[in-house]
Amino acid sequence: QRFVSAGCSQLDHERGQLTSCEAELQELMRQIDVMVGQRKQEWERELQALSARLEVREQELFLCRSTLERKHQEVGMLKQQLETAETSHAAVAQRYEEELKYCKDQLGKLKGSYEKLQRHQRRQASRIRQDTDGSLASAELGHLCQKLEEFRSQSLEWEKQRIMHQEQVAHLESQRRALAAECTAIQQQSLNYQAQLTCWQNSMEEKDQCAMSLLQSQLEKASKVLQSDRGAVQQL
Repeated sequence: QRFVSAGCSQLDHERGQLTSCEAELQELMRQIDVMVGQRKQEWERELQALSARLEVREQELFLCRSTLERKHQEVGMLKQQLETAETSHAAVAQRYEEELKYCKDQLGKLKGSYEKLQRHQRRQASRIRQDTDGSLASAELGHLCQKLEEFRSQSLEWEKQRIMHQEQVAHLESQRRALAAECTAIQQQSLNYQAQLTCWQNSMEEKDQCAMSLLQSQLEKASKVLQSDRGAVQQL
């Protein structure tokens, strides 16, 4: 009877120890679950923040690319305008050269005619002195004066046209230089945008890589802690 009583007492004691161990084990498991849940929430918040930053950076990158594309389009338009201006300038210059050559030819002809008229006038003047009837000489002189006046009028008109063409050429040259300068400035601005975009992309990639490395390191540490806790639980 004593032996039976002692055995029962020992069995109750072992049951009490087992119940206490199970309670500690459950508490430890609960703490591990809480810790894992907290770490999971922290990782989710960090990942959400990282995703938000990445989205903002993608929007900034899209804006930079759009700006760069617009600048490239502006450069293309300015190049086209510059080519059009150069073509127009070349056409006007060619027309001016042709008209100038024509005016020079006409001027040479008129000078020849004028010299002939002067020689004729001298001959007529000599004939007037010998002719008693001056009516014919007077008519010839009137005709010569009319020719000279027409020559002066044509010379003035050609000079006006020459000046006008020179002004057109100068204006077109000024436009061409302005377009060329603007095109060069926008090209330089596009290069600056490209350099800034490349620098920004490299910086963002480095920051994102650092952030991902940090999260990966934290995840590895948490995994090691979790494995260690699980090992301790298994030993219990």
